[in-house]
This record gives sequence, C-alpha cells and structure tokens, in this order.
Amino acid sequence: MIMQEAAATQERAARDGDEAYRTRLRILKLRHRDGLPVREIAKQLGVLDVESVQNAYRRARRDFRACLHAVVATHTGAPAAKLDEECKRVLAMLEG
Repeated sequence: MIMQEAAATQERAARDGDEAYRTRLRILKLRHRDGLPVREIAKQLGVLDVESVQNAYRRARRDFRACLHAVVATHTGAPAAKLDEECKRVLAMLEG
C-alpha cells in the first residue's frame, strides 16, 4: 500500500511537473514495470545518448525516493532524520 501511494504521489507530481519529470517517470516505468534495459529505453525514446537516459533514470529513482519519504513520513510520523531508516525498513519488508 505504501509503495502504491508513493507511486501515485509521483504520478501526480508528473502531471503537475514539467516534461522532463514526465519523461523520467516514463523511463522509470519502462525499466521497472516492463523490465527494459536502459539501452532499449533510449531506443524507444529515440535518444542516441544512452548516458543521458541513465542519468534521467537515476534522477527518476531519486524522485520516487522523495515521494516514498513523504508517504512514509505521513504514515509513521518519523522525523526527517529517521526517514531513510524507515524507508529501508519498508523496502526490506517487501523483499522478505
């Protein structure tokens, strides 16, 4: 539920954000939802510079992490200094 809420938060941010944010979200979805490698994503986007797509993917992951932090903070009331720890705990629960 927390991950879905974080994803929905990121979707809203993409709708309200600029084209670069929307492109980063598209890259993140192609990588995680569709399982495509970055080189294939670059091809689909018509981008010759694969490194720029890799950089956008890294930034999209940071965007998601920020959304996850906001959601975890809302649900747990954890202070900012503890958010990384709480997010890691949530992610570990998903893996286990």
